[in-house]
Amino acid sequence: MKPPSQQIAEAADRLNEPAKKDAGLADGYCARCDQTVMVLACEYPYESPEHYDGVSEYQCPRCGRREGRWTGNVLTDGASEPRLGEERQEAIDDNHFRIGRSVG
Repeated sequence: MKPPSQQIAEAADRLNEPAKKDAGLADGYCARCDQTVMVLACEYPYESPEHYDGVSEYQCPRCGRREGRWTGNVLTDGASEPRLGEERQEAIDDNHFRIGRSVG
């Protein structure tokens, strides 16, 4: 039988691991690495049309897997998470719709 201190430590480790079935990078679990990781929280630059004042995507520092904050979708190279997870119209020109809102 294991000593009580070891049993407690193992139980705490199990509680700290997210449920793999529903876990994502926001939960600190990378499905590609199949382990709990300390993720990078990424904020897009102010100049980006998808800028949000806060985290827009999460990235695994081990394998580079990226997931969107709102959609939870895996982001491929060159893809970005839509602001607040919304799909919007592209800008027609500088005087019309930009990010789905009128700027005039």
